[in-house]
Amino acid sequence: MKPSIRLLEGSEQQGATAPSRRRSAGRPARKEGAAGSAPRRWPGPARCPRPGHQRLRAPLSFLLLLLAAAAPAGMEAIEDLELKPCTSSIYLRPYRLCYRQNGTKKTWDFMKIHDSVSILIFNTSRQCFVLVKQFRPAVYMCEVEKHHPQLFQNRDNESFSRLEDPLPAAVGVTYELCSGIVDKPDLSLEEIACEEVLEECGYDVAVTDLRKITSYRSGVGVTGSSQTLFYAEVTDQMRTGEGGGQAEEGELIEVVEIPLEDSMKFAYNETLQKTMGVIFSFTWFQDNIAPKLPKN
Repeated sequence: MKPSIRLLEGSEQQGATAPSRRRSAGRPARKEGAAGSAPRRWPGPARCPRPGHQRLRAPLSFLLLLLAAAAPAGMEAIEDLELKPCTSSIYLRPYRLCYRQNGTKKTWDFMKIHDSVSILIFNTSRQCFVLVKQFRPAVYMCEVEKHHPQLFQNRDNESFSRLEDPLPAAVGVTYELCSGIVDKPDLSLEEIACEEVLEECGYDVAVTDLRKITSYRSGVGVTGSSQTLFYAEVTDQMRTGEGGGQAEEGELIEVVEIPLEDSMKFAYNETLQKTMGVIFSFTWFQDNIAPKLPKN
């Protein structure tokens, strides 16, 4: 990863990855003040950095270019793209259900995937949300299909080939809540959530630091998987690692801070790709947490 780049006072880019740690009764004590390199802070819709960290009014298009230029090169260094049929996967299992409904015979194709957890993280020290940013191949290929529809018309192995005219990797980069799949039967949802917060964002949180917001179904037409959403408040002193995900699992994640005052503008800014979980959780925060915050 690139060295930290300061954008605003008190904020930097995230650094390298940190190892995973399991939560238990004998969990290690937090290391006060042992935080890693700070995450990159989103300047907001009307700010741009300059020497001395002063804030200026600037058009959003300029800010997007600035953010792209400052992003880690590794995340967008996508090459040698080749589309192939998926014949087996440890994450996706396709099925076809045949059934009769109200006397009518029907079939429905669906896919079995893992359930997941997501965590809305709010840093009370700096009054900002902590999100993750990463390249998503599925999002990228949805954009590729618009320009190369013939790629998805092929049905046999011989018809698939390398993508000779790829789009910029930025079209597949999304802003998301810290999340992880539920694939450890011996751990509770809360324990899995704590692991993900440490691995992806570098904050050492306990199960007691979590507040469950709700559980819901996602992809009801295709997967029907369950997602559980938690809320966690953190401080700068709770940041004991650099985050960034697990490199051995192929993760390359950037930690991004969204200032509270800009959060709803960010949520509804369609030029910045994000999940519905971000929009919903920011709205939940405004309704349930923001009214209780101390007034400046």
